[in-house]
Amino acid sequence: MTEQKESISSILDQSKKSRGFYKYIFLLKNKRVIITLTIILVGFGSFFVYGQVKNNAGEIIKKDTIATVQKGDIQIAIESDGNVVAKDGVDLSFSETGVRIEEVYAKEGDFLKKGDKIARVATNELYIDIASAQASLQYATAKLKELEAGSTDSDLASYKNSVSSAQATLDKTIYQNEFSIKDAQRAVETAQNNMKLAEGGDESTIVKNAYEDLLSSSMSSLNTLANTLTESDNILGIDNIFANDEFESVLSILNFSNLNKAKTSYVFSKSKIQKAENIVVPLVSISDQEDILSGANLTKDALVQMQQHLFDMQKTLDSDSTIPVGDLSQSSLDSMRSSINSAKSSVISSLNSLNTSIEAIDTAKNSYESYSNAYNAALDDLEKAKKDAASAETSARLSLETAQNNLNQQLEPASASEIASARSSVASAQSSVNKTWYQIQEATLTSPIDGEIVLLNGKTGDIVVTEKNEPFCTILNKDVFYVETQIEEVDINKIQQGQKAHVTIDALNSAQADGEVSFVSLISEESNGIVTYKVRVILENTENIDIREGMSVYIDFVIAEARDVLKVPVQAVKNIDGKPSVTFEDKTIRNVTTGFTDGKDVEIISGLEIGEKVIY
Repeated sequence: MTEQKESISSILDQSKKSRGFYKYIFLLKNKRVIITLTIILVGFGSFFVYGQVKNNAGEIIKKDTIATVQKGDIQIAIESDGNVVAKDGVDLSFSETGVRIEEVYAKEGDFLKKGDKIARVATNELYIDIASAQASLQYATAKLKELEAGSTDSDLASYKNSVSSAQATLDKTIYQNEFSIKDAQRAVETAQNNMKLAEGGDESTIVKNAYEDLLSSSMSSLNTLANTLTESDNILGIDNIFANDEFESVLSILNFSNLNKAKTSYVFSKSKIQKAENIVVPLVSISDQEDILSGANLTKDALVQMQQHLFDMQKTLDSDSTIPVGDLSQSSLDSMRSSINSAKSSVISSLNSLNTSIEAIDTAKNSYESYSNAYNAALDDLEKAKKDAASAETSARLSLETAQNNLNQQLEPASASEIASARSSVASAQSSVNKTWYQIQEATLTSPIDGEIVLLNGKTGDIVVTEKNEPFCTILNKDVFYVETQIEEVDINKIQQGQKAHVTIDALNSAQADGEVSFVSLISEESNGIVTYKVRVILENTENIDIREGMSVYIDFVIAEARDVLKVPVQAVKNIDGKPSVTFEDKTIRNVTTGFTDGKDVEIISGLEIGEKVIY
């Protein structure tokens, strides 16, 4: 056991001497990294102790593991992920929206020099705007001159007319206000009268009228049903057995089952009609409300049954069942079909009318609340009409006062402040002219840098909009790229400017590039309780990599490393006679000089060649 501990100590001693290992461990202030290395080393020690005890006891002979001497990198690093960003890039958009792109001079992939044209939007409307702005400037200039010259007789006459007009508007407003208030008061009275009619619940006038209408609708529906039943009987000959003697033998000659269905539904319809008539016919407007409603529901049932019967009649008279043959002419058959269709329409209309009358009962019973709400709303409208009237009158009086003040001002010479205000208006109008000329100049988009167009969102004829939230074009200088990442606060002290980093680009088949830390932010960012700092790495030698802005990358910030060295698993090196040694497959032993280790692999400075195999 002592021998195995010495073996591990020997490896670490060699690593310290050859690569300054203590210096790197001092940098590893991240507890997680230290704990990981400690667990690895303890695990290796336990492995050696276990193996020796078992061997000495003769219980188990452990099978040797073969390791090949390889050349590669050994490193201790902080891992992170980030994105590629171009060092020099711009997003360009037109300053105006809603304008049409007149011409596009470049396309995606083109390389531009600073000042090269990219695209131009239409300027027709801008030239209209400049004409309007110049007109406003002329007007403001003229007003200034008028103030400086004083009011003319024509000006005074105009202001006097304004006073007269404002007085007329006030008089009209007062008259209209009186009319609006009276109209609102009449609405209150009407709503109050309606509410009184609805007082008394089921005994209210409105409810009684609804039941009277329902009874009338039931009577009318029964009359329709009686007429319809007669129309049907004239074809079927059930009650009036002589009605269809001429064509009875050929009725539904192609499908007697339809005729049987029609006869059966006729009997059902007649029964329901009689049941409804027994209840409804004796009723009068002052009859019990429950009896009226019951009679209406029976009438409704009869109407529904009659609909079914008329459907059966249509099937009976359909060309699949009845055809003009014998004494039944085509015109007679068409007449019967028309009669049944008309009867069906009448029944449907009666059913709709009866349903409306039944629903009106509930509406009438709830009408008191509705009319009460209408009354309260009318009161609110009256109050609003009074407030609106007061507001309108106040506004009209203010307008009259303003017109009178304007006239009084014209009767006096312009003050210094008025002239100053007019001059300010001239300056503002001049600013609008200048701004529009600037917009005309900005109608042509040019590149502010040398670079490649990597994004172009538009073509000739498109309309420039803002809803897309994206630039019209993006230009990148692809000479230099860097990656940005966020490092947690526990690791940030291990990252320094100038530090090496290895970058893996997943989208390019895990292509790799080296880099150097160029920026470590002093300002933290917090997200979900995690504090991080932005770190930027300048990429080197990317000419042969088709790298693009926005690509996702993995970054290893190197804390300590040995690159392109011979290495074997750390378990393969043992302390024999106080020196690091390895064992070959033929059990021969060779001393080696070890260097840097990450706890998993160890550097072999001398004593082994690439490809040799050792066991452990």
